[in-house]
Amino acid sequence: MAPRQRSRLQHAARCGALAVIVTSCGSVGDPLPPLVDLPKPVTDLAAHQVAQEVRIEWNWPLVTTEGMAARNVSGFTLWAVDVPGFGDALTAQTIDEYRREMLTVGGSELADLGPGDRVQARLPLGDWPLGQEAVLVVTAANRAGRHAGYSNQVQLQPMEPPERAIWWSNSVQAEGVALAWLPAARAEEYAVDRAAGDDGEYRPLGRLAATAFLDRTVGWGRTYRYRVRPLRRSEAGWIEGSASEAVSVTPQDTFPPTPPTGLRAVRTEEAVELSWLSSPEQDVAGYRVYRDGMAISEVSADTTYSDGSAEPKAHEFSVSALDTSGNESPPGPAIAVPAPASPID
Repeated sequence: MAPRQRSRLQHAARCGALAVIVTSCGSVGDPLPPLVDLPKPVTDLAAHQVAQEVRIEWNWPLVTTEGMAARNVSGFTLWAVDVPGFGDALTAQTIDEYRREMLTVGGSELADLGPGDRVQARLPLGDWPLGQEAVLVVTAANRAGRHAGYSNQVQLQPMEPPERAIWWSNSVQAEGVALAWLPAARAEEYAVDRAAGDDGEYRPLGRLAATAFLDRTVGWGRTYRYRVRPLRRSEAGWIEGSASEAVSVTPQDTFPPTPPTGLRAVRTEEAVELSWLSSPEQDVAGYRVYRDGMAISEVSADTTYSDGSAEPKAHEFSVSALDTSGNESPPGPAIAVPAPASPID
């Protein structure tokens, strides 16, 4: 083979090998820009006044605007815009122009938090002009200090909170635990909370404008703690005052059931057959039968009784009710059973 032809074949082989390598590695595209890493705006900002502070909270965004985990949040900033009256949602341009910074949460305050966690902040009432209506928003900044926009808007109108409620009385009744407290200044409604035992968590039990409440859902022999939270209305919602001191109650069932009614009696040759209407209480465990004022038997569930030991003479019968706590009602209305008729000769 001539030297010139051999050189051409070697060049073609090198070009073919290079083509195989390029094809196996894929084509080279345009370089990708770096991620902006902007957390998505907060969507669940919430704020309400409790006594002498405003409590604000929101969730750390889960992802960035590019769909990546929003781990690199440098801080959250709460902004307030004073408004003369609540109307339509504010535009971003209006917020930019009239906003005032209320607080920033960042650094060590976020060290133990991450995407999805609840962020909480507290501001004393002195930081707010009382009665002034305001719209609150929060921004979430990346490491470069940029954010992707404002959160949802929350209305707030800080006002002097209602006074603390003071207990007046509590008592155990057949229907449940009766609670009463003194009217609290500036309070328009009251929220009643109950906790089970000595360390249970308080849960809402009821809300009312009156200063008395009857808890009909108690269990006998169980300990409960109660508190009352006074509430005042503002243009932005309800303002909560300081909760009252806790009062502990352990209701005991000392209340007898209702006496049974409708007692009937039929004398037969062998016995006196009794029947009656059941007492309405749910905790009735049975009944006690009386003959001539003396207890002769207890019936656990039935509302009938056959007295086979009654003498062949006139008797008076009555029945009382017994509950699961051992309380006995007074006997119900008595019924007279005459002596059997003398046989005719």
